[in-house]
Amino acid sequence: TDSCSFTVEVLDSATVEVTVELISCAFNPLEEEFTRCIEFEFWNCDLPPGNQLKATLLQQMTFKAEDGGLSETIAIASLLCGNYTCLTARDPLHTLMSSVNGTGLSIDTTTGNWVADFTGANGLVGGNCSGDDRVDISDLALIGFQYLEDIGPDTDCFTIPPHSDFTGDGLVNTL
Repeated sequence: TDSCSFTVEVLDSATVEVTVELISCAFNPLEEEFTRCIEFEFWNCDLPPGNQLKATLLQQMTFKAEDGGLSETIAIASLLCGNYTCLTARDPLHTLMSSVNGTGLSIDTTTGNWVADFTGANGLVGGNCSGDDRVDISDLALIGFQYLEDIGPDTDCFTIPPHSDFTGDGLVNTL
């Protein structure tokens, strides 16, 4: 009889290919690159609240306004394996949280990588500089505190709030 053998390698981490669009930055008048820290949280949304497995990753991303939009695709290679069914993303200094599951979060059968799409209706909506998961008067107060200051467009994962530049041009204004 004929026989065959093969080797299967099981890794302790996975790669996630994520595309993120910053909705509020489409008005960037300078159209220059800038960086933002994006927080990703992986969940098992099939479990009841309090029992959901969660992995949090902070990832520095570089954005450039072009073709009328502002998005960037990166590969994150350090996600610990787990039974994740949904993913959230946000810029803790600038945007509301967005969630994907189902068609927005899938596994590429060719590469074996997770693929997540935070663009269009799932894009990150700016305006939340207080980090409280809503755009309200407290965000307006922080904008007023920094109004017309040139605070620089770039933030990293260690930037201390507030940073009220939503357009990525470095200037705090109401564009």
